[in-house]
Amino acid sequence: MPPSSARKSLRIGSWNVRTLYEAGKCKQALSEMHRNKLDILGISESHWTQFGQKRFQTGEEILFSGKDQGPHREGVALILSKTAKKTPRGWEAQGSRINMASFSTTNKRINMNIIQIYAPTNDDDEEKKDNFYNRLQAVIKDLPNKDLNIIMGDANAKVGEDNTGYEETMGKHGVGQMNENGERIKKEAVNSARTRTEKEAAQLEYSIAAKEVKKNIRKDKVKYLTELAERAEKAAQSGHTRVLYQTTKLISGQKNTTMATVKDANGNTIFDKEAQNKRWMEHFEGLLNRSPPNNPLDMLPARKDLPICCELPAREEIAKAAKQLHANKAAGPDAIPPEALKTDIDVSKDILHALFVKIWKEEQFPKDWKEGHLVKLPKKGDLGNCNNYRGITLLSIPGSETIMVGGSQLEEASKFTYLGSIIDDKGGTGTDIKTRIGKARAAFGLLNKGEKGIEDDDDDDDDDDDDDDDDVLKVRAYLHLLVS
Repeated sequence: MPPSSARKSLRIGSWNVRTLYEAGKCKQALSEMHRNKLDILGISESHWTQFGQKRFQTGEEILFSGKDQGPHREGVALILSKTAKKTPRGWEAQGSRINMASFSTTNKRINMNIIQIYAPTNDDDEEKKDNFYNRLQAVIKDLPNKDLNIIMGDANAKVGEDNTGYEETMGKHGVGQMNENGERIKKEAVNSARTRTEKEAAQLEYSIAAKEVKKNIRKDKVKYLTELAERAEKAAQSGHTRVLYQTTKLISGQKNTTMATVKDANGNTIFDKEAQNKRWMEHFEGLLNRSPPNNPLDMLPARKDLPICCELPAREEIAKAAKQLHANKAAGPDAIPPEALKTDIDVSKDILHALFVKIWKEEQFPKDWKEGHLVKLPKKGDLGNCNNYRGITLLSIPGSETIMVGGSQLEEASKFTYLGSIIDDKGGTGTDIKTRIGKARAAFGLLNKGEKGIEDDDDDDDDDDDDDDDDVLKVRAYLHLLVS
């Protein structure tokens, strides 16, 4: 397979030149290369030291690798033609006996790797031979099997004509009698073939396993989405909107998008993160620290206070309140979610009882219970405008949810307390909130009175009952306006 920018055919040769370290030897090698129309010429026994690359005056390039120092012996090189030198992906010098270069091909997934060698002679000691072949095997092992790998050069070996038992790795065109280096070459070729066969078998096994895994993943994905769809359908039928929303969100794969920019008071876009935080601080400070209204409503005081128990909190009350906590509520600065308190009621009530008794006696709330996390929630309109957000304050769950009145938790009381944490553009703070709470107390008194009257006046005439019913409906409607 030719390099990507070369001709359809690529001519490669190898030559033991005995030396290039003499005048005229390089010119002679280039002349032979041109005469045989070679694109790549491998050189053994170049006798050049060090490693590097040089360009000849005629345009060819040589990649050489030799000894670090000492006499000019051994050495290997690759001479690339003007065309071939355009396609190398890289090369690596492996000492004075191995040199490797990698080339791109017309197939982008396959590269051509050429290893030029100069093996020790048959008379060299065994240690030198072992070092050479071990290093050669290490180089070959790192080459991908899909690539076109070519090993050429002077192996200083005779393999003979008999290829019995080596048909897959040796042809019938050898000469002479096999020597020790020839026997070693044969064994190395067989080992390389085995290694390659084992790799191919492993790759085939991996490919089959990978296909099976992908097939199972697709099946599991279909099963998973089917289960989600069934869960969403059941949630829709039973009216569980939270489960329906969460399941739909999982199926759609949509994620919450965060506002990247915000505008200042003059409408200019702010991109800096620190400046954005300052803008939000400025916005909420102005929103939550308004002065009282000029004309507060003149509301009558409540006729009767709510029946609030003023005794020390009991463990049973705390346990009951903990059981009534709603799940999936965001935690406050103390990072204690409702689920943590409901996991072990006995432990929670003992810990909270000691804390509540101390608060009751000292009449001092913990500092963390006075603080909260202010969270902005988007409304309609331009989300770069701070006025198109509403803020909610995440308070401590133990501090905000366990409001005990008469041994039970009043949801209405929680709602009225919540009025102080949501302020819209038309609402106020301070006196305004107190006024609204006073209105609520008065309304509760009327409601209790009206309902009691309905229970006690069963013998009254129908007109009185109708009037009482109307009063109760009016009070309930009024309460709805207050807490909405």
